Amino acid sequence: MKLSALQLDHYFIQSQGFEMDPNFNPEEDIVHSTKSLDVNVIFDTFTQEDDGGNDVQACFLEVQHEAPDDINAPYLFHLRIVGYFSWLPNTKVENKNRVFRVNAPSMLYGMARDMIKTDTSKGPYSPVHLPSVSFLYLADELDEKADGDSITPTE
Repeated sequence: MKLSALQLDHYFIQSQGFEMDPNFNPEEDIVHSTKSLDVNVIFDTFTQEDDGGNDVQACFLEVQHEAPDDINAPYLFHLRIVGYFSWLPNTKVENKNRVFRVNAPSMLYGMARDMIKTDTSKGPYSPVHLPSVSFLYLADELDEKADGDSITPTE
């Protein structure tokens, strides 16, 4: 086993909500559509004074589903996960910022998929399986943006 140079040091759920869609009609087919799914990513860097002044890179990942009237989906949900990341000592990675901006949201999204599936599996209808996504293309867009900017992946 080889450790990744980018380490997820700490993560937590900043906010989470789950409810039945009041417009859902159980007698109609359930529609799972990515057009009602929003995924947003925000990056930031700060210095952690109590840890020798080391820089910590933060990633905020938000997943939200609010079904429009034309989509018959049983669940509405939102989840915001925050992850704090660092690099292994003596890491020699070309373009660390680019690597961070692809891998950090990928790690958090995997957790979000599991949390949302777990929450929705406790309801009376089939659980929600979020689609697999790639954050690779975001690296190009993010090269032009500063920390704290929000990016929304598109289809």
